[in-house]
Amino acid sequence: MVHDHPCKKSSKADRMKKSSGYSSAYRCDVCRTTVSGEAWSWSCLPCQFDLCEACNKKHLSGNQWG
Repeated sequence: MVHDHPCKKSSKADRMKKSSGYSSAYRCDVCRTTVSGEAWSWSCLPCQFDLCEACNKKHLSGNQWG
């Protein structure tokens, strides 16, 4: 899986500016894990693409997603 836009570290408040659907949780678009809404994510807010911390670390270390 490849995402074309850069992801930025995002707080719940950042995500809520884009969509109220982020109020209780978000789902990582790579591993499909549901993560508490209070947790930080790595997000492309225009696309609503989200990475959990574990998947972001895998990506940064050069490991394949999924």
